[in-house]
Amino acid sequence: MQQRGAIIIDVREQNEWDSGYIANAIHIPLNEIKQRIFELSSYKNHSLILQCRSGGRSIKAIDILKNAGFSKLYNMTGGLTAWTEMGLPLK
Repeated sequence: MQQRGAIIIDVREQNEWDSGYIANAIHIPLNEIKQRIFELSSYKNHSLILQCRSGGRSIKAIDILKNAGFSKLYNMTGGLTAWTEMGLPLK
């Protein structure tokens, strides 16, 4: 993902983030994404992978970002649950 310039956006709540996250992910909880969308403006032409615990909240975040003009948006299927089940590392 990182070799291709993809950015991971973690939309989980702070307490979930505090329990572990993917290295180099950007943390913006779903309920804050509309107010903080400006923080992602420099990534508008990058591939963004939206991630939450299981995939539901990240789909909602994709809709918000699509409406703001982002186009290279991907949902991490299964979210952090699938990530850890595959044995991939967390910070």
